[in-house]
Amino acid sequence: MVCNVTHDLDAAARSWQNDGYVLVEGLVPDVDIDAAMTRVWQMIPSPSAARSGAAPSTGYQEPKFRSSEEDGPGFRSEQFGGMYPAPFESITLNRLLIHPKIVEFVRLALDEHDVRLYQSILWAKYAGAANYEQPHHKDQNHSLIPARPEPGWWHLE
Repeated sequence: MVCNVTHDLDAAARSWQNDGYVLVEGLVPDVDIDAAMTRVWQMIPSPSAARSGAAPSTGYQEPKFRSSEEDGPGFRSEQFGGMYPAPFESITLNRLLIHPKIVEFVRLALDEHDVRLYQSILWAKYAGAANYEQPHHKDQNHSLIPARPEPGWWHLE
């Protein structure tokens, strides 16, 4: 379901609750995104720099299970280059993470007023910079136990 935020954010939240996903077009105004993008383009490397291996690193390195030369799916440390965890040096970019319209949608979708942001990253990925093929896996709530399906325990990504 595609919901236009200017018409019915409640319907978008219900769609997320029922279907597990929703696309909310126009949730954050373009002017707010454009203001943050100025800083994004200053932070991330150009595609040619990334492909040459010059992508800046945050120091975060996932365990390397396969070498870069091996074919096939595998987790490789170079897949995680160009990752910038929040908070950022840019106030404008940090504010985008907790934009009032995003918070409003999250509160409606989770049916909870007290919501918490526990992780956010800016991640630049470019074709040819790394072998991004990975084994089939599920990123969800980053917990060692399965996510509970009932309200009060939901996570929204």
